This record gives sequence, structure tokens and C-alpha cells, in this order.
Amino acid sequence: MRIRSVALLALIVMLPIWQDSGAGPAGAPTVDLRVDAVRGATPIAPARTETLRVPGLQAPVEILKDLWGISHIYADTEHDLFFAQGYNAARDRLFQFELWRRQATGTVSEILGPRELERDRGARLFPVSRAIWKPR
Repeated sequence: MRIRSVALLALIVMLPIWQDSGAGPAGAPTVDLRVDAVRGATPIAPARTETLRVPGLQAPVEILKDLWGISHIYADTEHDLFFAQGYNAARDRLFQFELWRRQATGTVSEILGPRELERDRGARLFPVSRAIWKPR
């Protein structure tokens, strides 16, 4: 689980670098991230388009965000669809995922301060990660 978290975090950190440098695997499929307004609605922000080259995709994927922030993902394969969904969720809610991980491991006070110590102590009394991954 920790390896997946680190790999996802590394992917999220590297994507803007690949985008800015134009680097990335040659010939890798792209993810197009567009914010498009819905017909007849007044856009709050101007539409923007980003194109990223991401290893792990089998074909190009398009993620459209409507005026209300709802993501619409278009992909050719189920694998690419779920890959893009994970990327999109991590991009929008990475801090929430990190906070959930810290709540489960009892380390929230490291980022929110001493007022969370009691909660961390309670979480460490029942270590979720050991209970889930305990060999049978």
C-alpha cells in the first residue's frame, strides 16, 4: 500500500514537470484536461487545456470539467478510464487522501499540531493497517 501511495505521489509530482519540459516517454498516450463551459451557461473562469504525456496509458484520454467542476472522462479502454479517474481524484483531493491516511495511522498531529494528539493516540490503539494486512 505504501509503495502505491509513493508511486501515485511521484506521478502527481512529475506530471507538471513533464508537461513544462515537453519530456516524458516518446510516443506515450496523452491525457487532455479541459475545462469547458456548458452551453448556455456563463463561465466563471476561462476554459483551459492541458496535455500531459503519462506512462501507463494505452490510448489518449480526455477529461472535461464542466462549469460546476464535474469531471467527464472519455477513454477507449476500461484500464485508461480508471487510470484517469485515479489521476483526477488525486489531483482534486490529494490533501484529503493524505489526511485520511494520517487518521488511519495516527499521525494527524504531525501536520495539524498538538490539539490532534488525543485522536492520534486513539487511532494508534487500533492500528488499522495491521488489522487489514494481518496474515491468516
